[in-house]
Amino acid sequence: MNEYRKCENCNAKNFDLTLTECSSCGASILHIMPNDNDDISIVVNLEQNEQFDITCSECGKQYEDNLLTCPSCGAAAKKVPLKPELIIESIKDSYKISIPSGKSIGRLAIGSEYFNKNDFISRKHATFKRSSNEWKICPHSRNPNYLNDTILLKNEIKYPVHKGDLLKIADMEFRIII
Repeated sequence: MNEYRKCENCNAKNFDLTLTECSSCGASILHIMPNDNDDISIVVNLEQNEQFDITCSECGKQYEDNLLTCPSCGAAAKKVPLKPELIIESIKDSYKISIPSGKSIGRLAIGSEYFNKNDFISRKHATFKRSSNEWKICPHSRNPNYLNDTILLKNEIKYPVHKGDLLKIADMEFRIII
């Protein structure tokens, strides 16, 4: 376990024991004895069916543990609720499709009732996945897909999507609602 000096002013953990001032607020920490007690790292009780990203407020590192402090730098962590589904809306007729993270859209996947009419849509056309603080799309179809007029390469990259983006799947256009 790493030793640190906990600032009395802002409660930041200072792992560099040579520091005389808090790295967060500048208060004097020279008089504080080094500590290796990790009593501040309390496990957060998450509500059932609710998912969160845990992100360090200082270094920005994201991790899956539900600790209130970052295991890398000791700074306070933020618990950010995840949106459980991405929503896309058809430009043509405002039809909305909710897509859970890790699921595919297509004629034999999420949205099949809508995509079934279109021969240019694959059975599993593209997968959407929520990771960290963003949604990404990974296209699987031979037919072209575009995100804001940029062509998406099949199975090459997971492309980030954002609220308001225009997604063209085969010959159908959608707006990302998130």
